[in-house]
Amino acid sequence: MKLVSEVTVALKKSALSQLVDKFNESGCVLKSMSLYESTEYENAYVCELIYQHSSEFLNCVEILKNSDKFTFISTDSSLEKTLTGGLLEISGKLPFETPQDYEINVLGGAEIINDKIEKGLDDYCGIENMAANVCAVTDRGSKKKKLYQLYTIAERDSLIMKKFTAMNCIPLSFQYSQPEDCLRYLRNSAVGFKAMRILEVEDASLSFYSQLLDGFPAPLIIRELDELPLYVLSLVNKCVHKHRFNPDETNIGVLGVDNGVIRMTRLFLRSGFRRVLGYDGDENILLEFEGEDGLATTKENILRNADLIIIMKNNFTNQDLANMRPGQLVISMIKDSGADKDTLLNNGIREFIQGNTDDLTLIFPALLQGIIHAGLSYFDDTRLIELSEKIAKFMSQDYTFPELPESVLGMISDFIVLSSYPQN
Repeated sequence: MKLVSEVTVALKKSALSQLVDKFNESGCVLKSMSLYESTEYENAYVCELIYQHSSEFLNCVEILKNSDKFTFISTDSSLEKTLTGGLLEISGKLPFETPQDYEINVLGGAEIINDKIEKGLDDYCGIENMAANVCAVTDRGSKKKKLYQLYTIAERDSLIMKKFTAMNCIPLSFQYSQPEDCLRYLRNSAVGFKAMRILEVEDASLSFYSQLLDGFPAPLIIRELDELPLYVLSLVNKCVHKHRFNPDETNIGVLGVDNGVIRMTRLFLRSGFRRVLGYDGDENILLEFEGEDGLATTKENILRNADLIIIMKNNFTNQDLANMRPGQLVISMIKDSGADKDTLLNNGIREFIQGNTDDLTLIFPALLQGIIHAGLSYFDDTRLIELSEKIAKFMSQDYTFPELPESVLGMISDFIVLSSYPQN
């Protein structure tokens, strides 16, 4: 992820290199610079900066404001102005600029499509090429901000879906009171889409997902139960192969248990790993975890005895990390886990792997396209395990994907389709 903003600053003509150094120190990269104003002793520049986190740009601005070598003038972001109203806008396939366009392309086009549908040519209907990115929140408390943020992620993922597949994709957002209401709404809405992807349903349980998958009328993938477990299993396969661990001798420990971890546990054990240990403060989720043959335990036991530790929640302290032993592997799926990578490595940790959930954007378009083309309703464990082995081979030694994601997407989609056919 990268962000772009502009800062206008004045400085003495001899201090330009020092300005660039200040940008770099704050974590910002100078993309472009244009002269804003010039006097005998000073020049003012509009500097376009690239950065990863908004805190880096804010820190840069504070440095400029507090410096006696620079005069801060203003900040601006043309990107922010463009984004007012969201990431998506609607446009048609055919020109719609003139009255004739309206008569022929819009009214006439709709008439032609309906004539084709009347003759049984359903491919002309937009539903056959439309998927939904679903986000839902409960009606308990004020949830406007949460729903708006989820909707924005759904917009982002809809853009990615369109970029890498031939399908259109739109956000489907709503609020619900009871799980039964949510299930009913999703089932009734499915008729309007070729496939659905659940980005997030707030407070959804494994029981909820089980009921949803049972006879759902459209192909369905779920970020929490399909995409995230597939990605983490791919990371695990890659690092186990890289460090030549034998799965049947490897204990996996997970700090933080949720619905996705419970699915992962089943995938780990079916992949041949020795055992899966889990720690969480929620006793109910741990009961479900143990229902999949996971072993609920303390975080101290996980940090001492697991060969591969997966951090899903920040539910430990730096003092807890003192229990770790040399030779362990660590995968963190949260950006600010509180685990200092350099300290752990200095204490003998074999490797610290920072997972990147943004990489899920390289997975879900192919999953959705593949599940449609293969005629599947959902992804079973066997297919996810086989697919994780394929994805792991595409990862580089630093666990990143190729710069050309089309190769990964094509491989995933083709494998799903081919694996759906009966084997001779």
